[in-house]
Amino acid sequence: MRRLILVAHNVTMPITKHRREEFKRRAIFLSRKFDTIIVSRDKDITKPIWEEDDYIKLLRIPASVRESYSCLKRVVREDDIVFCDGLGDFTPVLPIKMKMSMLKSLTVLRTLPAAMNAVYIQHLLGLEPRRGSLIEYILMLKDKLLLAYNDKILCESLPLLVYARRLVKQKERVFLLPRSLRYVFEMPRDEAWFSELVSEAASRLNIPEEDVRPIAYAASLAIFKRPDVAIRAHKHVTEHEPNAVLFMAGGGPMMNKLKQLVKRLKIEDNVVFLGWIPQYRAITLFSKSEALIHPSLVEGWSRSVCEAMAVGCPVVSYARETVSYWMGGKGVVLIHSSNPIEYAKALIRILSDDDFRLELANEAKEAMAPLVRCKEEDRLQLIYKHVKSLAE
Repeated sequence: MRRLILVAHNVTMPITKHRREEFKRRAIFLSRKFDTIIVSRDKDITKPIWEEDDYIKLLRIPASVRESYSCLKRVVREDDIVFCDGLGDFTPVLPIKMKMSMLKSLTVLRTLPAAMNAVYIQHLLGLEPRRGSLIEYILMLKDKLLLAYNDKILCESLPLLVYARRLVKQKERVFLLPRSLRYVFEMPRDEAWFSELVSEAASRLNIPEEDVRPIAYAASLAIFKRPDVAIRAHKHVTEHEPNAVLFMAGGGPMMNKLKQLVKRLKIEDNVVFLGWIPQYRAITLFSKSEALIHPSLVEGWSRSVCEAMAVGCPVVSYARETVSYWMGGKGVVLIHSSNPIEYAKALIRILSDDDFRLELANEAKEAMAPLVRCKEEDRLQLIYKHVKSLAE
């Protein structure tokens, strides 16, 4: 049996406490099926570090493409199978794959890298980030190159499948990898944690705890997720609903700028930065919030949106490919711009119209029911089937 090298990023140990539930379960499953080494590309280290627990052998390496490549070429053997947890994680593998004719590789397509990087470049150039720019189409050439060197590509949504097949000549190498949301109802809820958050917010606003109107944001604080739009929208929301509190779950490069923005807008008492939180707490947040605001311009399969809708939390989201596909226009208010006022209008209606909010909540649960019924074991077995086929 060939050795499996699972290339990912920011993997935490012990693996049983890793913050991404799907990755944790998949990593343990694959490690029981194959001789597996996880190679994690981490921004916070400068030299390789080996770690191990009861389930996982983990090699943490520096995240830069150059240093990742340098470390990987000392680890990867020509008869290995390299399983990349995203197209970005395949980037340092590409030059190795080009040199090793026997090396097999499989990559999970989780997002639209060209779109994500184009938004970031627009931001650096001082332009308003948007989808469909010339930069995005130019960067698609890089995605095309990376996809072309993979033996198999597993796509986490139909829009991603369409994207990959658009770029890859050999369509038979591109497969749909169904998602499961069953874990949402298997994970614990941290009621005490959320009650403490509400208590602190109520104290700052000098109102009873039951009067706090929680709104959730759960995504990385990076420009392509547009957390700034969420905060600017919340300024307008508080002018109509002063008890609305935006709980922002996530960390990232924009944290300090966003805190300054909150201060300039004078809504410090109405915005709470939670930083990175475990997935079970994110789901607790969704289950207790009156809405989720998700202005992200780029998503792969919209995990946060799907999790929120599964527990009946109405969503206000940018109308990108994956949200439109998963929801079919139900349980979510789609916004076709990055105008904070448009998001605010939708949130204000959700907060002020109980019937509308209940209708969205019921539609959301109905839309996610197929993903909740989908067995996670079936997904894992399909992954195993694809990896095993490369080993034969």
